Amino acid sequence: MQYQAEHDLLTGLLSRGGFMDMAGRQLAVRDYPLCMMFLDLDGFKVINDAYGHDAGDQVLIEVAQRLRDCIAEGFTLARLGGDEFVILYSMAPAADLPETVASRLIEAVKRPFPRLAHRHIGLSIGIHLSSKDDINEMLVCSDAALYEAKRRGRNQYCFFTEKINAHLQMKRDVERDLASALKNGELEVWFQPIVRRDGRTLDGFEALLRWHHKNHGWIAPPDLIEIAALAGLSEDLLRFILDEVAEMIRYLHASSRRDLRVAMNISPRELERILIDDLVAVKLRELDLPPEMLEIEITEETAIDLQAATQTLGALSALGVSIAIDDFGVGYSSLGFLRQMRVSRVKIDRSFVTDLVNRSENQALVQAVLQLSESFRFQVVAEGVESMDDLRMLQEMNCPAMQGYYFSPPMPVQKAREWMQDMAAAV
Repeated sequence: MQYQAEHDLLTGLLSRGGFMDMAGRQLAVRDYPLCMMFLDLDGFKVINDAYGHDAGDQVLIEVAQRLRDCIAEGFTLARLGGDEFVILYSMAPAADLPETVASRLIEAVKRPFPRLAHRHIGLSIGIHLSSKDDINEMLVCSDAALYEAKRRGRNQYCFFTEKINAHLQMKRDVERDLASALKNGELEVWFQPIVRRDGRTLDGFEALLRWHHKNHGWIAPPDLIEIAALAGLSEDLLRFILDEVAEMIRYLHASSRRDLRVAMNISPRELERILIDDLVAVKLRELDLPPEMLEIEITEETAIDLQAATQTLGALSALGVSIAIDDFGVGYSSLGFLRQMRVSRVKIDRSFVTDLVNRSENQALVQAVLQLSESFRFQVVAEGVESMDDLRMLQEMNCPAMQGYYFSPPMPVQKAREWMQDMAAAV
């Protein structure tokens, strides 16, 4: 019973509870600073989706053994849950440098797994060095460094720094203030136009969350989404965005512009945890709005739980709501996902579009997506159009729709409505 309480039964490693007990004992006798490494597998959810959970479990067992083989005596290794692991060791003079250990771990996990055929997984690591007697704080800091490693491109390690610390403090402040900001109407939804191939005809808008924090200025939408989840406010935030989007749709409908769509972003985390299809159905019915004027954009940078996605997005499609993949080209979307989800629009990430005329490899990618769209029957939107050269190149490629600062930055709702009226008058 004691063993089961302290160990992960799948891998035989320490569990979270066992790790916290062992770490406490290490703190009590340490003579040197401690190094904590927070490890997370890259692409593991895709493996579960492709091969099933039994195969995923076997991969976790193999990963655990590879990690064991990489560490020295005196290291504490544990599985926190899912595909997350943690390592703690003393920075004694004879100990390996953290970057040496991290590189060894990444190389070990990168080796092929016989069960996975041609698929590979990676490993991202956040590292924190500390002389303080606070394991929970070390976990928070190493997790923040892990987040930065993933943001930089995954399959690498990152040390906790003052810059990351400042970002972590910002997130704590924002988490503390978010509930009152929602209640007091401090958050806004702005709208950025999407235009058709001619560069003059409006195709719709994308709704973008905005909040100017009193101490930290403009808060990036991905940070807001993450912080809302930590604060248990994801559904409240989503309801607020949906309300604002619905009001914009109602305005467009009243203006006899049923040909336009308004897109709102949904993160994979929200897709898995919130009954989005129910929220959308109730709101559309409440305001008697045509569902085809709403588009749900799923960000592509995080792996999606296909079972949850199939049910939720299928229900939204059945309502008549359009489904789009945002930031296409930088993440996990597969051709099977595009077909299974009945995706109606794919938005090519801005990193492949900005300065397109001078990047032949990006031209090839954009052209490939456009050709793919003919087979899969989805529309393409090129994000990040910032110059006339970008526009002309996309027009030559017959890209049907575009979005970017060349046409307009995101605008508060009233300015967006005025912009639409000015464009209509100019055509």
